Amino acid sequence: MGLANLLQRLSQEGQVGVLKIRSGDRLRTIRLKKRGLSVSSENDPKVRPLGETLVTRGLLTRCELTEAERIRARLGIPLESAVVRLRFVPRAVLSMVLAEQVREDLCDVLAWEDGTFEFAGDAEDPAGSPGADTKTLRVDVQGFLLDAARVMDEFHRPRSTTMGSATSSARPPTSARPGGS
Repeated sequence: MGLANLLQRLSQEGQVGVLKIRSGDRLRTIRLKKRGLSVSSENDPKVRPLGETLVTRGLLTRCELTEAERIRARLGIPLESAVVRLRFVPRAVLSMVLAEQVREDLCDVLAWEDGTFEFAGDAEDPAGSPGADTKTLRVDVQGFLLDAARVMDEFHRPRSTTMGSATSSARPPTSARPGGS
């Protein structure tokens, strides 16, 4: 059974739990919740941590990220909570960035060609592993899977463009590819 089919089945059945997916050294953990899911990544250089994404997009300065990390560690709260608490980034903007990152992470996992998974239903794993970059998204899993299938289809479908009498195939830009930045 493929990952997309597994996620669809678990969602339809209303399952809550932790799904761990491994491919080589990479590990993604998907926590299925009643109203969404969260994704955390370990040992995957393709995944950019939330703080780095916020700095790269100009939403946080390095100094603000350092302060937010300090508050996160001191209070034991997620980075996104610290950033909002410090009023560095509005909650609505942060939610959009998180949603985009979760979608990219999940599209990337769906594109993996091999791997293993294990699911622990009703498992409690609220904090995740230390050092894991966790992002949460309230999402309709069915709708997400349809959107991911569309993105992956567009990525794999050759596009024909005509220049004079020559025809060439082109792929979508890297930012449109699953897992692209």
